[in-house]
Formats: sequence, C-alpha cells, structure tokens
Amino acid sequence: IYNCTVQNYHDHNILMINTPTLNATDYTWYSLQDIVTSLQLFVAASPSLGEISAFQYDLADLTRQFLVNLAPIFYQRALDSYNLGLPESLAENKEIFMDLLNDLESVLSTQKQFLFGVWLESAKNVSKTPEEKSLYEFNACNQVTLWGPDGQILDYAAKQWSGLVSHYYGKRWELFFDTLSLNLQQGVSFNQDLYMEEFLETIGKPFCLDQTKQFPVEPSGDIVTISRGILQKWTGFIMP
Repeated sequence: IYNCTVQNYHDHNILMINTPTLNATDYTWYSLQDIVTSLQLFVAASPSLGEISAFQYDLADLTRQFLVNLAPIFYQRALDSYNLGLPESLAENKEIFMDLLNDLESVLSTQKQFLFGVWLESAKNVSKTPEEKSLYEFNACNQVTLWGPDGQILDYAAKQWSGLVSHYYGKRWELFFDTLSLNLQQGVSFNQDLYMEEFLETIGKPFCLDQTKQFPVEPSGDIVTISRGILQKWTGFIMP
C-alpha cells in the first residue's frame, strides 16, 4: 500500500478533495481489499489496544483511507446515471456519496490532528490586534481552500480535515450533483464554467469570508465504535 507506483502522485489525485468535473480522476496503486483486510484487523485488535492514542489515530487514518477509496465508486455510478439520462439513479448515488462524506466527517472529528478548527485557532492565536486576527483567520482558511481571492490556485493545499469535509468539500459535491440533476431536468449539458462560478460565489468565497462559524478544536466521538460501524456499513461495496 505504501509503495506508490503512480508517477507524480500527489493529493490532487484524490477524488474527494478534487474540484468536481465530468472527468475527475482518482488513483490507487493497491487493492481496495487490502484496505478492508487491514481495517478488519485493526478493529479486531481494538479490545486490547483501543485506549492507546497512537492506535486511535492510526485507526482513524485507516478508516479515512477506506472511505476516501470508496468515493470514486459512487461518483462513477452517478456520472454513468447522468450520461444515461437516469435522474433517479443519479439522485440515489448522490445520497450514498453524501452519506459517505458524513461518515468521513465523523471519523475525522475524533482526532485533534484532523480538525480544521485547530488550524484556524493556531493562526488567530499569533495575532496581536482584532484586525490581525481577522486577517490571519482569512489567510489560514483561504490557503487550504481557494488560495487566492478567486480560486487562483484552487485546492493546492487541500486537506482532509473535519470542518472542511462538512462545510466545504461536501457542499461543493452536493452542488455538483444537484447541477447534474437540474441539467437532466432542463435537457441541457453540464457547463463546468457556470458550475465553478456558482461554487465560488455561493460556497468558496463565503466559506473564506464568514468568520462567525466556530469550528471545534477538541475531538469528539469514539473512533473504535465509529470505525466498527463504518466497516460493517460499507464493506459490501468493496469487491474482493
């Protein structure tokens, strides 16, 4: 799993944090069944190791990887439904995809290292004036999302963090699927430029500018319980 054979691989090849398009890519160089087997072994070891913080972090990270690797399955099914003109199937796979993102948010929320709020607070804490505090918070948020006032280097520093998944990536994917559904209803083709314009104006820019939302700085949830439930819920979607 850790021996990457994809040339020039980087985070931008992870579908979930990529900008949604009709030809988005996701690269893996290992069998997804290996992830399932590893996660099963971790969960099985949790009765004796579950109280150890390092084990909890690794379990969360592995569960995160499991869910991220599942995302392309439902993206492709939704895309196939769109191309075949099947709105009900598109809606069904959209709901599954969004449910997966909700579970990913729950996993990330259990570990302080995966909290967007910690990143924001670290930036605000070095400020000396209210003006600096606002500026530093904006810069910290903008860096891991738009990277530029109009998304000039969009998602260059993308992070799989709690808070970003629920309030940024999730909303962006929901807009994408809803746009595809509306296109089918109206009988028009998907326009990437129009979609990006709507994303920037209704999600991307507001996310960076809204400093009223307080993101958690302390973890929540029991990763052992959450991972066990996720394994039972999603394993059937991975074919040996």
